[in-house]
Amino acid sequence: MKKILSLLLTLVTLVGFMSALAIPSSAASITAFDILTNSKYAKVYTLSSSGRTIPYTNSNLTTRGSITYGKSSTAYIDNKSDELYLCDVGKNSKGTYWAKVSYPIGSKRAYAYIALSAITDNNGSHAKTIATGKFYCSYRKGVSTSSSYYVSKGDTVYLMATSGNNYQILYPVSGGKWRIGWCSKTDYNKYCAFSNSFSPVWPCQKSNYISTMYRYYNSGNPKNHSVRSNIYNAFDIAGSSGDAIYAVEKGTVVDKGYQSGGFGYYVVIKHQNGLYSLYGHLKNSAKVNVGSSVSRKQVIGYMGTTGNSSGNHLHFELYNPNNYGKVINPWATYYQGKVSVTVGGNSYKANINYKSDSYAQSWCNWLKNNCRKNSSGDYIFSA
Repeated sequence: MKKILSLLLTLVTLVGFMSALAIPSSAASITAFDILTNSKYAKVYTLSSSGRTIPYTNSNLTTRGSITYGKSSTAYIDNKSDELYLCDVGKNSKGTYWAKVSYPIGSKRAYAYIALSAITDNNGSHAKTIATGKFYCSYRKGVSTSSSYYVSKGDTVYLMATSGNNYQILYPVSGGKWRIGWCSKTDYNKYCAFSNSFSPVWPCQKSNYISTMYRYYNSGNPKNHSVRSNIYNAFDIAGSSGDAIYAVEKGTVVDKGYQSGGFGYYVVIKHQNGLYSLYGHLKNSAKVNVGSSVSRKQVIGYMGTTGNSSGNHLHFELYNPNNYGKVINPWATYYQGKVSVTVGGNSYKANINYKSDSYAQSWCNWLKNNCRKNSSGDYIFSA
């Protein structure tokens, strides 16, 4: 964890603290595929809707054809219409990931090997979650969702890959089979990313002044942040030196330390749903030790201005170390409508009644596409 933080801090050059985390460029673990067999396969379409995918007789992907029918110089899989049954995944002697699939040939099906990259980028964390509600999917990225493609409440869902606002997931269907399909980032975050038991408290005992909001934008920014990056995957809570800082949920301390050019005294807690919370610029070393368990609302330290800081405040963020592409807006996800705070330099309270809050309107204009006005006239701050 310290290595991760140190690497990130070398990228921070201005007043901002920790920004968006990048998706690892290397292929992720393929353990989510271990549930698949010839009889318990996953239905999936290729990533491309045009052209053809070449099948091979061997996992080294050198001989064109299929396991079933042997060599064939003209064998192909139609990317437009052929639904594949994914049975197994592995890595060949060349270091290439292969996928064993069956594909239709007339009224029959043939087994063959193809490159795994034809059906998934495999850049997700393969995080396993339980869906908290029903949501709809599509068979291919960028295609409208279908009533016949959906995840049910209680289904086990694996995150396979991410591509912008499109998330590729593996989920169960009838007959003990699985399906690999695509859902929106919004639906995944709403129904899969978080456990219902994760209900974080406000991290500060007394302070409620948000001096820097999650993911602000420089253009139209009214609060003198013009020198900073235009994306900020955390928020800062300004207050008084010595204000008690709470663990927002129960968990285990996985890291603590001091960084002179970054978070100063900081502590990181791993929670039961796989999320990590980070608390930066503490006044002194955290009151808890690595490896110890903490309870919800336990005091873990005190507000300060250590490290790269210009005033007493808490840098607070939530993230998933197994999937840096999935950024989390703590305010929009957990606190909006539940916690009254002072925002920017104004005394207006940002609470559930946004329509009568003139600063909420200004804040919404400031955040641009991370905020919208709903049919009731409330300003909704999005993840």
